[in-house]
Amino acid sequence: MPGSLSGQDCCRIPGYNCHNYGTQFQPFSSCQYASTLYDHDFGYPYQFCCPGNPGIPSGSEDGFGLPPWPVNPTSKPPWSWQYASDPYWLCQNYGLSSNPGSFPSNSGHGTGPLDDGWKDYVSCNYKIHAATANCKFEEAESCKKQKALLEQKLWAYCNKAIEEKCNNQSSQAQFGGDCKEICRKEKASVEERLQAQCAAAQLNAANKCKSDQDAMSEAHQKANNQLKQENERLKKQNDEHAQKAKDDQKAKQKLEQNIEELERENEKLKKQHDEHAQNIKEHKEAKEKLERDNKELEQENTELKKQNNEHTEKAKHDQKAKEKLESDNEELGQENKKLKKQIDVRAQNAKDDQKAKEKLEQRNDELEQENKKLKKQDDESAKKAKEDKEAKEKLEQENDRLKKQEKDDQKVKEELKQENDRLKKQEEKNAEKTKDDQKVKGELEQENDRLKKQEKDDQKVKGELEQENDRLKKQEKDDQKVKGELEQENDRLKKQEKDDQKVKGELEQENDRLKKQEKDDQKVKEELKQENDRLKKQEEKNAEKTKDDQKYKEKLEQENEKLKKQEEQWAQKANENQKAKEELEKENEKLKAESRPEKPVASQPNSSTSDLEAFSKKECPSIHGQRATVFGVTYEAFCGVKPRGRYTQDYVISKNLRDCMGACTVDRSCQGLHVEPSLGRCRTTLDWDSPPLKTASGNEFTLVPVSAREGGVGTTTPDLPSQLINDEYRNNARCPDSDGLVVSVGSLQFRVHCRVYQPKKHLEKISSAYRVSAVLAMCALNPACQGVCHFASEVYLISEHEKLSEKTRNSELQQGFDWVIMATEPRVAT
Repeated sequence: MPGSLSGQDCCRIPGYNCHNYGTQFQPFSSCQYASTLYDHDFGYPYQFCCPGNPGIPSGSEDGFGLPPWPVNPTSKPPWSWQYASDPYWLCQNYGLSSNPGSFPSNSGHGTGPLDDGWKDYVSCNYKIHAATANCKFEEAESCKKQKALLEQKLWAYCNKAIEEKCNNQSSQAQFGGDCKEICRKEKASVEERLQAQCAAAQLNAANKCKSDQDAMSEAHQKANNQLKQENERLKKQNDEHAQKAKDDQKAKQKLEQNIEELERENEKLKKQHDEHAQNIKEHKEAKEKLERDNKELEQENTELKKQNNEHTEKAKHDQKAKEKLESDNEELGQENKKLKKQIDVRAQNAKDDQKAKEKLEQRNDELEQENKKLKKQDDESAKKAKEDKEAKEKLEQENDRLKKQEKDDQKVKEELKQENDRLKKQEEKNAEKTKDDQKVKGELEQENDRLKKQEKDDQKVKGELEQENDRLKKQEKDDQKVKGELEQENDRLKKQEKDDQKVKGELEQENDRLKKQEKDDQKVKEELKQENDRLKKQEEKNAEKTKDDQKYKEKLEQENEKLKKQEEQWAQKANENQKAKEELEKENEKLKAESRPEKPVASQPNSSTSDLEAFSKKECPSIHGQRATVFGVTYEAFCGVKPRGRYTQDYVISKNLRDCMGACTVDRSCQGLHVEPSLGRCRTTLDWDSPPLKTASGNEFTLVPVSAREGGVGTTTPDLPSQLINDEYRNNARCPDSDGLVVSVGSLQFRVHCRVYQPKKHLEKISSAYRVSAVLAMCALNPACQGVCHFASEVYLISEHEKLSEKTRNSELQQGFDWVIMATEPRVAT
């Protein structure tokens, strides 16, 4: 029966109904017995089952693990109905042929060769059953397709053999033209015989299985009892292993708890150590900043000392110039004396000339008259010499005054030097003139012609003396001018000296402050040293404890290793539980995230005063994620980070976050604040960065508007810096141009007065380095503040309101750093 399933297949594959054999086989799940054959050629184990014991004999001799095939078709097979449905085997082994590979010869019409495909066909059957037994259904399906092709091929050979019989000449001679019909009938007869033999073999096999089942039931019952005992023993052993595993699991959990406690303790100690290290770092940073400030002050002191030294050197230089001027004046006096002597000599010479003229008056009356003129000129020269003496005395008085002066103009020095050179040249000329006078005298004694020449020379000297007189007058005027300039320079130096004294006093105060600060730092340093010693001792104790914990941990790890070896069979289940736990945790986190309410954005224009005070008292980590609203701008806190981008040089020195947020809100360029609680200050930034990603040190945090301030303008206040600050100064309130200006801060209004104002009462006094806008914002946020003012280099928050005129009188109007900004109406503290 080609293409049909055998009884084995019915038993192996559930759901098949082998109705062709007249027997209803049970599905695979109800099989009670099993037997195994082995394919020696192909190496496939072949296991099958059926309602009864198939009774496969042992000791097979053929190449496929099966007993020899019977020749007589009427004899019962000595083995199971295993291959009863394979048509080729029925044709080959049940009376159709006794030789594998040749067609059966029952009909007596001769034999014909067959293809060797039967061997592949048998092998394919083995593969199908082996694959099905091992649950390799895809492989079994592939083999079944191959089996179907082989069946078709084998039946084609059978058909071909029958047709060859009909085509054989002897057959044609015997049967004539009905050969094909006879062959068809013979083929049908073979098929009927094959089907009948298959059914008979199936029935015999079923009976055999039933009889063998009864014979084998006792042995199977005994085997089943042994299996039950073995199962009980294994179950008991499994229970013991399970109990031991539970004990090991408890010990492991206890070990893990101990390890977790140790790790928590270590984390706690590490956290304490990190906090102490952070405190030390902050103190160190504060100290370094103080040292930098001290260094800057020292540099400023050095610069001032350098300036003082330069002033001292300049004063010394001026003193030297003054002394040199006095020396030059003395030399001029000596020169004047020499000139006087020369004039006296000339006067004496004139007298001698007069005597000579009297003796020679008879010779030349005109010469006598000329001599009289010369005498008159000599008198004038004497008068001029007297005037020069008076000028000299005035110069000496002026020199006494110049001794008090501390600075001399370099230009005057050069002019004096030029004058000195000119005087030296004049002296040389005078010396030459003296020689000429001596020569003239000798010539006058010798002859009258030389006297005439001498008169001409005297006339020339007279003109030069007149020029010298004019020069001395001009010199006197220049000296008066120099005197005035020296007096002005002296006044400037006195003023500079006063300023230097003032700066010196401020530097001394600053040095005293720095010394005090240094003492405080030394005290803090000693406290830190003591704290470090305590921490070192604590660390040593912790190290000893850690060693003990490590030993205990190693011991526990050894025990844990032993437990791990015993827990290998539970590892897979633990992994599955862990995965399930992780999935549940993820789901739990997801549900928590979904159930977590979103942070509400402040809907009011401004947080209440109490809310702002509570917000300002918070620190990291409790302030992280908290929000507050100032003048309509809502800020959110981020711990441990600071904004990226540009920073300003404007600091707000205040521990109240309200002041920081107010200073930022009224400035259109401010996009956030970097807060340094340890230094009690905050710094404004120019670039919006939310959330900030740059790591900050210590307990620093950032306050950022919840959304970027487009244009920087807040919702309830205008930009104050553009109204009160110019490019050069940030604390002069634009006075006097802003006098009478009204500015708004939130719902409040303030008026600017450019005048001197000393507050009667004030809340606090702060540094004048603040921006006017920041100070005004701090006042607006303090209900007790009535205004702010700049007085005596300090800024005051005014606590008592005073009604001032809208415009300041011109006589009181101030320019620069004297101003007051008062609330237009008194504020009532709430």
